[in-house]
Amino acid sequence: MSGFFEGDFLSAGTTSNNLQSNSYTLRVRQAWAQAAFGHLKFTGGQMWTLLMENKKSTDPGQEMAPLFFDANLHVGETYIRQTGFRLQNSFTPKLTVAVALENSQYQFSASNAPTNFFFGSAGAAGGLNNPSANYTNQAAPDLLVKAAFDPGYGHYELGGIVRLFRDRYYPNGTTATSAQNDTRVGGGFVANARFPIAAKFDLGLHLVAGDGTGRYGASLLPDITVRPNGTLAPLRNAQGLLSLELHATKRLDLFGYAGSEYVQRTFYRNGAGTQVGYAPPSANNTSCNIESAPVTGSGYAPGASACLGATRALMQGSVGWIYRIYSGPAGKLQYGVAYSYLTRNAWVGIGGAPKATNNFVYTSFRYYIP
Repeated sequence: MSGFFEGDFLSAGTTSNNLQSNSYTLRVRQAWAQAAFGHLKFTGGQMWTLLMENKKSTDPGQEMAPLFFDANLHVGETYIRQTGFRLQNSFTPKLTVAVALENSQYQFSASNAPTNFFFGSAGAAGGLNNPSANYTNQAAPDLLVKAAFDPGYGHYELGGIVRLFRDRYYPNGTTATSAQNDTRVGGGFVANARFPIAAKFDLGLHLVAGDGTGRYGASLLPDITVRPNGTLAPLRNAQGLLSLELHATKRLDLFGYAGSEYVQRTFYRNGAGTQVGYAPPSANNTSCNIESAPVTGSGYAPGASACLGATRALMQGSVGWIYRIYSGPAGKLQYGVAYSYLTRNAWVGIGGAPKATNNFVYTSFRYYIP
């Protein structure tokens, strides 16, 4: 038997503030327990999703996260920690197969959506959910499978995911007559590889692609949109990350990452000819590159433009280093710096295809308890 707990303060309750007591909530990152019976292991609790790359096998706690300093990892990386149950079997020292059931939520986006459907509601305060946040109703948990190969030269993974999206829709629009449920199947595949290309120099490749897999990326792109009749439509997504890591010395690591996430345009025409769905060509992008002036004197109200700018793809490239000042019986003390360049490209609409860019410089100073 074993277990693991990890938390941080990167969360905020509706009453949190930093003026008086820094009253921010403690966020649970991971909290799981595992029972091992020889080569068979069962894990339950909150953990990184099975779609994330592992260092070896499929064990929770063996995830291969980028060395990058951003708490939201990096564009192109799978980023979800959620409740689940995982069963894995090491058939040989080189082959492990795992299957998991994990909590499911939908990321939704639509323009000109009809009003004759719903798939969730606001949280119930009496149930200890956040009443200011929305929760989607689930037909079933997400089903994931993955095989991990450790042949002695690198680490390789292949797997897939199946998701069910369900809503309640009303064919007659304004009345509940003939109301019914509609369930759509989504899913995709994952492929990971990490291996040395020279002494102390590792190459990593990560890819997730499918229909309705946007939520699994660090950018939280949408999973689904809606048709004119009120039924849901999964969106085609893809995310990928290229990693280069040089472990130059025992103290110094150099790294470079290039990642991208994509969501496909999906729209339909209703009976009136209006385009309904995600990123329709009729979307208003005319104000996307026009800065609006503030409207109040509070100092906290920047101007806002009427711009859809539905995302087509995000791309991020980063380079940096980590230097361990001390590593020994008292723990580990390290310092690092990274530079990152980020672009967000939108689908073409009326007024063109807007694009945004940003440059970041990160610093990190960390002490690890032994």
